[in-house]
Amino acid sequence: MKNSFYSCFLFLITCFGAYSQEESFENISTKDGLASDAILGLKRDSKGFLWVHSNLGISRYDGYRFDIFGTRTKPDAMDIDAEDNIWLSNNRGLFKINTSNGLFQTIINSNLKDSNPDNDHFEGLFVDKKGWIWSTDFHHLKVYMPSEHKLKIFKVVDLNQQSPRIGYFANDKSGNLWSISPMGFCRFDYTANRWIRYSSKNDFSYIYIDKKSGEFILGDGNGQIYKYLPTRHLFIKIIRLKEKIISISTIDSQILVLTPSQLKAYDRKGNTIHYFEDLDSQSLHFHSLLVNQNQEIWLGTDEGIFKQSFEKQVIKSISLPKKLVSDKAIVSTISKFSKQNYVLGLNTGELLIYNSSLGTFNKIDFQNSGKINEILVEQNQIFIAAERGLFKVLPSLKVVKLLDGMFTSLTLDNLNRLWLVSPNKPFRVLNLQNNRELVPWLKLPYASFFEENLFRKVYFYKDKIWIAGWIPKGFGMAFYDLKNKTFEELSNNNNHRDFVSDYYLNIGVSKAGNLLFSAYGGFNEVNVKGKIVGKFGSEQYQALVADYQYFNIWGGQDGEIWIGTKEGLARMDSKGKVNRYTRFDGLVSNDISNGFFVDDHLMLVGHKNGISVVDFDVLSESRVHNKLVLSKVSVLGKSTFIAPNSDKRFSKVDNSLSFSFSPLNFVSPQKIKYRYKLSGVSKNWIENGSNSSFVFPNLTKGNYVLEVQYAKVSGSWVTKSKIVNFEILPAWYETLWFRILLSVFIFGLFYAFYRFRLNQIQKVHAIRNRISSDLHDEIGASLSSIGILGSLLTQNLSRDQKNNGFAQMIAEEAKKAGTAIDYIIWNINPKFDSLESLFTKINKEAAELIEAQNIQYEFESNDLKDRNMSLDNKRNLYLMLKELINNALKHSQSTKISLKCSLSGNHLDLLFQDNGSGFDTTKESNRNGLKNLKKRADELNGHLQIHSEIGKGTQISLKFPIK
Repeated sequence: MKNSFYSCFLFLITCFGAYSQEESFENISTKDGLASDAILGLKRDSKGFLWVHSNLGISRYDGYRFDIFGTRTKPDAMDIDAEDNIWLSNNRGLFKINTSNGLFQTIINSNLKDSNPDNDHFEGLFVDKKGWIWSTDFHHLKVYMPSEHKLKIFKVVDLNQQSPRIGYFANDKSGNLWSISPMGFCRFDYTANRWIRYSSKNDFSYIYIDKKSGEFILGDGNGQIYKYLPTRHLFIKIIRLKEKIISISTIDSQILVLTPSQLKAYDRKGNTIHYFEDLDSQSLHFHSLLVNQNQEIWLGTDEGIFKQSFEKQVIKSISLPKKLVSDKAIVSTISKFSKQNYVLGLNTGELLIYNSSLGTFNKIDFQNSGKINEILVEQNQIFIAAERGLFKVLPSLKVVKLLDGMFTSLTLDNLNRLWLVSPNKPFRVLNLQNNRELVPWLKLPYASFFEENLFRKVYFYKDKIWIAGWIPKGFGMAFYDLKNKTFEELSNNNNHRDFVSDYYLNIGVSKAGNLLFSAYGGFNEVNVKGKIVGKFGSEQYQALVADYQYFNIWGGQDGEIWIGTKEGLARMDSKGKVNRYTRFDGLVSNDISNGFFVDDHLMLVGHKNGISVVDFDVLSESRVHNKLVLSKVSVLGKSTFIAPNSDKRFSKVDNSLSFSFSPLNFVSPQKIKYRYKLSGVSKNWIENGSNSSFVFPNLTKGNYVLEVQYAKVSGSWVTKSKIVNFEILPAWYETLWFRILLSVFIFGLFYAFYRFRLNQIQKVHAIRNRISSDLHDEIGASLSSIGILGSLLTQNLSRDQKNNGFAQMIAEEAKKAGTAIDYIIWNINPKFDSLESLFTKINKEAAELIEAQNIQYEFESNDLKDRNMSLDNKRNLYLMLKELINNALKHSQSTKISLKCSLSGNHLDLLFQDNGSGFDTTKESNRNGLKNLKKRADELNGHLQIHSEIGKGTQISLKFPIK
């Protein structure tokens, strides 16, 4: 029976066409940033960047943007060494671009003035395992040895060739260097420093050695492809094309062969040739072929780059054949029949067989079933629970009805009995051994157990029929124990708070062997004894799962749990991390509430008009993420070279920066999202959408740490961040040395001003000293002489009264003049500028005047030492005090006069008192004394107060600042 079923299905599958490989190519041209559409060569470095050799120079591509390197170059050839240095050549010589520092170096200059054209060519550059740079000209194979800075030449042919590209090179797995040239097929002996010929066939046009298998594949100018067996020194012809072979590569079992006008794929297993009709229809001219580690095909043409990804898809969206099914059919249930064949049940009642290997569909003739709710495949038998009955598919593929009724779910126990669910009705149990129905249970939890509850799913596991649905008293979960023949609701053995819902929708099994019950509100994990061991509420994962209704659930082989919702497919790993997959990732629809089947390798999800197939093997590979790299830095909008491991320092004027990143996986930029954190700007992640460039304008000085992460648009973030440290240097006026210099300058300026002011004061003091000295020595002495002479004259003219009077007048005037001169000398002499000197002079003169009239005089002061006054202030204060004393002696009729002075900070307080007759301060007076006092007080910037009453004396206070 089993063999009959397999044979029948294989026959049906082979009746349909084989699954055809996708042939769509993406064109990348100058409109996308290429320097030129004429692409002569393509290489990929160890970091993953794609290097493009075009007619207008060399560019680096990161999947988002092209950056031009070596703007002075128009290369004829290009290759990359192990340190990712770019070697290139043209008729001017051999050059190197150091990608670590951006330095463009001239290695060998061509001699364009001589008549030998060989000196002007370094064609077909190839870097071998030793780092030697091989090339060709019209007659030679040449090698430049960077460590020795030497060029060696090996003559190959005497006659001139049509092109200087006369040879091709390749390294095998052991590091041996092989070449094809007019000399034949040769291996280079590094010890003997010579080429060893293995075949004299001189029309080979390309050599390729598979890095994984070590297989040699060669093509010649006539379109013949050869396989070379090194151990037997044997060439085996594989296929023959019509044109010269210009490039060869491999993808799995396919050999990709490039000619000037076509790309073809030869399948070694099927011995068939695949033509790329999408390329053939465009009549392209090809130059180069590259297959990278992601199994992507890159083609260099005269119309830009053409890229096709053979990268295995995690999720494939597959449409149902319109010729086989009704319009808007929904795949409501899925089950697996054999290793590669799956049975699909549709809501339209149609039944399909899907072959996952060939990608083909076949339809089983099945009518009048209504909606197919569930398919069960057990022991190579297919049972169908449908809207109009229970059906079985016979080995002849004929479908027969076993039972009438409406069935929503079914399962098969270990006694070969089918358990069937009908809405609000008792379970129907069919014994397949005798095709009879039976009632195996002894009793029910309560009489209305079937009528009161709405069962949605039954599943046999570990001697129990597990039940999910709307079970109010059981909180949505129950089981039937085949040993005890009784039903039990899980609410009996569990805390009600442990249930995420009271309406459960589906049942799955985890890797740990526990049951998974999905529900409106999350899911529970239940052990085989019916004890809840895990609660996962949808509110906890709302932000990641995006829906609170979990329609489907199953446990994966890696311990993950797959959840189907109306908003996509969610994968929760063993640590609770969630990845969400949507239409953006390849699903036919975000609605995962219909057919749902999981095995060890694939998950099939049913949708309207299609299915989604999740390949777990590819998913496991895809979780190894590409490393995010910093591909470009722009300063003030202009791209600048930044060495990968160099200190990233920018001046203050270059403080508007843009950093561009790429995971170098070359997937559509719209499928990747980015986020970042920048120290000093944001502590939280800032999402940047699908834009891989981050712009930071007007940054202040300081050290910054930029942290960047990426993810698929609907997936979880790659937790390992790309960290970029950089610094904005301070402006010259913000640097420490400038501040020190500024401080020194300001200090010097103040010190210079101080010295200038001190010099000026010293000059004034010197002038005052000189004047006082001159007055004392010259005029003072003359006045003293006049006074003495006047006294002598008075003595001699004592008898002549008239002349004697004149002589006395001369003596008195001379005495007054001497007194005035003494005052002037005292006033202008700097050594008398102190307050102490001032009050000493005042007290001396006051004592002489006051005591002569028998009036008591008191003077009181605090410390007046080392406090000087300006010349004007000293004069004004002296004259004010002198005025006060004279007025008191003339008008007050007092018996006591006192003067008190005190210093308070930078202010001097004076209090002058007498106990005389006083005066009325309200009456106007024509005397100049009070007016002079007020005038001098104003000149001192002081405050003058006069308090006097008739008969009570006078009190005058003065407060002014000392400058």
